[in-house]
Amino acid sequence: MKSAFGDHYYVVYDIKSSAEIKDEHKFQLAFYSVILERIQGVLPREAYIINAAGEEQGFVVDDFLDYFHLTRERIERVLEGEKPPPFLKSSCKQSPWYSLCLEDTKGCDDVSLVHRLSQNDQRRLYELGIHTVKDLAVAKMDDLASQLEDWQFDKILRFHNQANVLLTNEPMILKKPDFPVVATEIYFDIESDPTGGIDYLLGVLIKRGTKTEYQAFLAKDKHDEERIWREFLNFLEGLDDFVIYHYSYYERQVFDRFAKEYGISLELDAKFKSHAIDLLKITTEAVVLPLYFYSLKDVAKYLGFQWQSQDAGGAESVVWYNEYLKTKDPAILDKILKYNEDDVRATLYVKAWLEKQKPKTTREKLD
Repeated sequence: MKSAFGDHYYVVYDIKSSAEIKDEHKFQLAFYSVILERIQGVLPREAYIINAAGEEQGFVVDDFLDYFHLTRERIERVLEGEKPPPFLKSSCKQSPWYSLCLEDTKGCDDVSLVHRLSQNDQRRLYELGIHTVKDLAVAKMDDLASQLEDWQFDKILRFHNQANVLLTNEPMILKKPDFPVVATEIYFDIESDPTGGIDYLLGVLIKRGTKTEYQAFLAKDKHDEERIWREFLNFLEGLDDFVIYHYSYYERQVFDRFAKEYGISLELDAKFKSHAIDLLKITTEAVVLPLYFYSLKDVAKYLGFQWQSQDAGGAESVVWYNEYLKTKDPAILDKILKYNEDDVRATLYVKAWLEKQKPKTTREKLD
């Protein structure tokens, strides 16, 4: 295809930390593609991201343009003074206006309070007259399924269950989780600085029987990553009759990134992946909690776990790490390690709670 530049044309790429290409990524890339069309006279056929694993993922730009222009028009109306419907998502938590956003969304009981409900989902439910959590909770499943034929039934059921749990403020146990019985349980958590492109801490909590031991693999700088990776692989090689619990997909992403960058044997790669269990996946499959988000902090705090540092968080850990690099203050390093240890102990806390859960029988409900 020819362009203003000759017998070729340019397409858009961007790098994203997520595993999959999302609507917000498509919106951004469609916007870049429209700008590029004005420069080269040709709309790129496709646009791409490079995901956290270094994989290329693309989509057909033209398939997304209608939604892009519709969204752009909404943005323009907002800029002109129109107030959009409230929408709560996890990225709001990083905003200084999060408390206002949460208050506004809770104030009108907006359906976006339901976990994992996208803005597209919100608009679709609005079209059905479902604007609030209560509207969704009291709606009949048969009606929802017939009106949302293009949605998978499991998705509708998940949203319906979550709305009911938010309404009653009582957790719902869907099934008893099945955990392997092993001699050694490992709880794994990674601290990273995306701005510096470094994964600086691989933390593990080792549980054997009733005893636990925390161990950290800490990189002094980017060049030190390979050393902690080798140390972690040596640790992994020495494990037998074990399981590794992590919370969310991120630890596996970093593992794959390290393996690609610094190398790993096929045996150790298979050993990690065949013994790694994502507790977030098990949590969302086994229980429905009266929460807006299911991050480790949200879930563990709801269940009763407390972090030692009140200002602890992933972003704070990055700030502390950069301060430590400048000052070499051991007190700052101690804060980082304690925070990471709390993370892996919180992961253990969630697993221990899940292990005790089971659905109530009809008799128990009557009692």
